Amino acid sequence: MSNTGERIVCCIKVSLFTARVKLFDYSFSLSPLLLFLLNLFFPLSPTSSSPYIVSLLILILFDSPTHLPLRPPTSSSSYPSQAIMAQLPQEEKAKIAEQVESFRQEKCKLDAEVAKWDDNGNDIIVLAKQMCMIMMEMTDFTRGKGPLKNSSDVINAAKKIAEAGSRMDKLARAVADQCPDSACKQDLLAYLQRIALYCHQLNICSKVKAEVQNLGGELIVSGLDSATSLIQAAKNLMNAVVLTVKASYVASTKYAKVYGAAAVNSPVVSWRMKAPEKKPLVKREKPEECQTRVRRGSQKKHISPVQALSEFKAMDSF
Repeated sequence: MSNTGERIVCCIKVSLFTARVKLFDYSFSLSPLLLFLLNLFFPLSPTSSSPYIVSLLILILFDSPTHLPLRPPTSSSSYPSQAIMAQLPQEEKAKIAEQVESFRQEKCKLDAEVAKWDDNGNDIIVLAKQMCMIMMEMTDFTRGKGPLKNSSDVINAAKKIAEAGSRMDKLARAVADQCPDSACKQDLLAYLQRIALYCHQLNICSKVKAEVQNLGGELIVSGLDSATSLIQAAKNLMNAVVLTVKASYVASTKYAKVYGAAAVNSPVVSWRMKAPEKKPLVKREKPEECQTRVRRGSQKKHISPVQALSEFKAMDSF
């Protein structure tokens, strides 16, 4: 083989090696073509390492700015997480909606419990409301709605819930320490352990992974398992908060046995029933009701004395 042929073969080998590396990276480069032309028109010794040195210089000078993608990016980082959740298949959306409905039932229980109490001077009720609101935002995220836009927002929301849970734990433990009834105290401490457990579980599940995969040119969105785990953790935490609020009030009522009837309002929290909404003493008539026609009432039905007596006897017989 002539020297020119050997140079061509050597250049082709170097070019193919460079091209193979670039295809593995899902992009192509102009450096193999430039390398081939340069070695073809400028003869070099085939036994030397000059072709490889030239290829290295070309890679440094020309390779970096000439990368062009061969396919659109399919990683989930290039899409907003909330938008991905909104593009889930209808079957997965139906399963998520079922989980959300179960969560809303627990939320109704918490709303009914905290609605009884005035939150002035009762930080346990305030924290319960805050945790409920944040958990609602997290469940809305699984349906592609709400103020949380990406996974980092969900993680920050889980951290806020954990902080509120630790504050509630501190307050409720102070109530438990002052409770003279050991049974009520043990129940309250058990519910506090549930809150700590479910806060940790929610923190783990908050790292929602909504993935976008490219299968045969079609974008496939998946994230059902992460969404259902997040909703289930929020539901468990909501139930634990409801039980903690009830147990805290019951433990506070036990103060009366030792410290007197006024001890329900403990130094830790104050349990006062919320005042009902104000209503007008006199109902104002609507304008359309004032213009209605007055109709004659139905006549009183006349009952004969014999019939009344027979009915009286029938009632007396029983």
